[in-house]
Amino acid sequence: MRIPAVLMSAGYLAAALMTSSARADTDASGATVIPAARDVAWQPGPQDFPKSVKYAVLYGDPAKDGPFAIRVMMPPHTLFPLHTHSMDEMLTVVSGSFVHYIGPDMQHASARTMGAGGFVVLPKGVAHALETRNASMVAEVVGRGPFGMTYVNATHMPPTGH
Repeated sequence: MRIPAVLMSAGYLAAALMTSSARADTDASGATVIPAARDVAWQPGPQDFPKSVKYAVLYGDPAKDGPFAIRVMMPPHTLFPLHTHSMDEMLTVVSGSFVHYIGPDMQHASARTMGAGGFVVLPKGVAHALETRNASMVAEVVGRGPFGMTYVNATHMPPTGH
């Protein structure tokens, strides 16, 4: 059973965007610059993210049509359950490591440990999950909005009310 979290993700991201974003400089040319990791403004993830996961919007508005870049921070021992996205996703590991599962269910998914510098492109609708073990990780996700997410199994959706 699938739960349609697509609209919820876009809505939560849009609401979060109104209150926080990375401390970026945008010059007259339209170039956006975030000078260092310390300048990234982390905030709690949207309600359909696992509670301990934080994220930051680096560029664009993931809730709207157009390019965007976000960072996702997962502490050790966190599972981001099997889910799909409404758009192609490009993920680069900035720091730390995690196990990345790709497949229709966890029993039949291929599992790869991804470390800093690792990269994966996930076409729209490909089921995947992320799990940190003894280390935290930061990943950068780039795509074209609107960003949407659907959990493969409705019982894996985190409870609402961060």
